[in-house]
Amino acid sequence: MPYGGFNDLELLVVEKALRLVWAEAGKRTHCHNIDFRKANEDQISSALCLVFDNIWAYDRTLLSDLATLFQAVPEFNSQHGAVDYLGRALKFRPDFTFRRIYTPPGMSVLNGCLFIEAKVIDPGRTMGTYCGDGLLRFVDGTYAWAVPQAMMFGYVHQTNQQLPNSLADHLQRRGKRETYKFMGGPTAFSPSRFSNRSYTTLHDRDWTYPGTTRPAGPIKVLHLWLQVT
Repeated sequence: MPYGGFNDLELLVVEKALRLVWAEAGKRTHCHNIDFRKANEDQISSALCLVFDNIWAYDRTLLSDLATLFQAVPEFNSQHGAVDYLGRALKFRPDFTFRRIYTPPGMSVLNGCLFIEAKVIDPGRTMGTYCGDGLLRFVDGTYAWAVPQAMMFGYVHQTNQQLPNSLADHLQRRGKRETYKFMGGPTAFSPSRFSNRSYTTLHDRDWTYPGTTRPAGPIKVLHLWLQVT
């Protein structure tokens, strides 16, 4: 470890699937009965997993690209392999886990995954919450410690906070560069051609794997923010 991780094509396939399911969630309310405008992070995330499941059951061609690389329905708040890099069981778990269809010999099925942490972004939950209770978990080895990529998913509601400026402003504040081991970004994710672009940030991970002198190395985090309507 860390494993080879995910290339930009794989990240793009997941991003497209999330955008598709986000759009479909408003059409398939029979799956979840959740009003995203009033819901919390866990309610929205669980609703999206139910929409993934409904699409896979009845319109699976919509997820055909995703299904060539990952299990088509992500796990929500998964307890499978939910430990930090020191092997300690987690009270909090990533919202979404996208597991690979195939893991080569030597790669953990439980930990060689694309992990996604979601956060509501609204007037009461700003970048301090998004980064301090979300992004930091990828930096300190709580989440995604075996891979060099991860994803933050923002549910944006009734706020003028926007990518990339709001995130950039927060990361440039006094002490934040050190807290988040910030190395660069936000940088537009070049394969993504959507009008509301996704962005990446790069963060150092200076801790080492137990029993070794091998550092985890940097982690690239893809940030996708979608608007609650």
